[in-house]
Amino acid sequence: MSAIKHPRLWPIVVLLLIGWLGGLPTSPAVQAQTTNATAQPVIGRLRFTDNEAARTGSFVLQIDPLTPPPAGSHYELWLRAGNSVPLLNLGTLKLTNQRVSANGRTNQPLLNTYDTLLVSVELDQAKHTTISSQIVLSATLPTAILTPVRQLFFASKLNNKGFLSGAAEQIQIAVQHSGFLNDALAKNDFAEAQRHAEHIVNILDGKDGILYSDLNRDGQIQNPGDGFGIRVYVADATEQIATAAKALNAASAQADHEQAQLARSALEDGQKRISQASEKTLQIFAADTVTEAQTFVGQLKPLLEETQTDIANASAASLQVVEFRFYAQPGAAVNATTPLPTKPNAPSTVMTTTVAPTAKAIVTNTVVLTPTTTPSPIPTLIATVIPTVIPSVIPTVIPTVTPTLKALPPPAAITQTTELTAGAVWTNPVDGGVYVYVVGGEFTMGADGAKAISPLEQPAHKVT
Repeated sequence: MSAIKHPRLWPIVVLLLIGWLGGLPTSPAVQAQTTNATAQPVIGRLRFTDNEAARTGSFVLQIDPLTPPPAGSHYELWLRAGNSVPLLNLGTLKLTNQRVSANGRTNQPLLNTYDTLLVSVELDQAKHTTISSQIVLSATLPTAILTPVRQLFFASKLNNKGFLSGAAEQIQIAVQHSGFLNDALAKNDFAEAQRHAEHIVNILDGKDGILYSDLNRDGQIQNPGDGFGIRVYVADATEQIATAAKALNAASAQADHEQAQLARSALEDGQKRISQASEKTLQIFAADTVTEAQTFVGQLKPLLEETQTDIANASAASLQVVEFRFYAQPGAAVNATTPLPTKPNAPSTVMTTTVAPTAKAIVTNTVVLTPTTTPSPIPTLIATVIPTVIPSVIPTVIPTVTPTLKALPPPAAITQTTELTAGAVWTNPVDGGVYVYVVGGEFTMGADGAKAISPLEQPAHKVT
């Protein structure tokens, strides 16, 4: 103590104190932000998939590693959505070498209802109607990301299908009618072909689009789709994915940002192909022969199928953005010696798994998990960028050619055998193309109102 009171030692003490303070941990808020930015290793994932019974009603689960539970107990998987919706028991987890690899299937849209995933320790003899207080793993989907993604697959501001679900449904109808269109041309039925061409344009553009009209001029606007238009679905889906991407902060995994960008790029490609497909379909109405129309159909169908692939890729990438993830946390795994309660929790802490009696309720309260004997990696869409190397200077060797001049024969005399009048029609014997003679001067091009085959013909105007 006497040494500390010495006046010459005070500066040294102060410097030592400052250095010691600098080595202290940061505040809890800053420390938590740093921890999130450098996320803990992911030890488990649950990704949603589709089945015939329900959109995103199936899932694939992988956890590695997971310490075996205490003797006489097991792990169970649960989904939760606040306090108003009962918990859903997804079944018992089977461990193989401290690894869980399983899949489950329900007939209700899980992604549209639940936002929290739990893994609990349960007694072997206990009923699966309550959840214990021993939660070893949990994961919650952030609302900022979950809300726009739900509008992609479920009810949206447009309708109750969701933007991507609606786009996938409508593009399938358009592809189907491209087959009908081709069949009609094969039968040399040009009128039926034009009818299906009108269907495709109206399905692509939608009732509010500029191309939506009575293109085959049969007195009625036909559209076997739902009327909204694939173009509108894809545009709104792109907007929702952009919203979800903005919600991904710096702490989010790089894979999340990559999948969001992949989904957005796929839809942007789809928008370009929709415009190209609309233009290609309109050319069918301008075709002079069946052969020419078949050429346009041959170019149209691949565009529609590629758009279908774009929508499917966007759906798969969007689902990976909202996957549940379990992160390694100190003390998260249950030690084999951890004591378990001998009876279920008191009613105040029990959450039941009774399923509400709705039309989409699952058949039983427990979803049976199917273990995967040979764990296989979950497929991930990878965007590959191929760099293009363009040399700054491209040497070009231009050979010197000395032309040889030859005398041309005198032009043959042209004799007019037919006096053409305005509107005279001539058919090309080579390809069957029909030509109309237009005299020099001013004439009217295009049409207005019902006389126009498409809005692109409007307005009628004078041309010299």
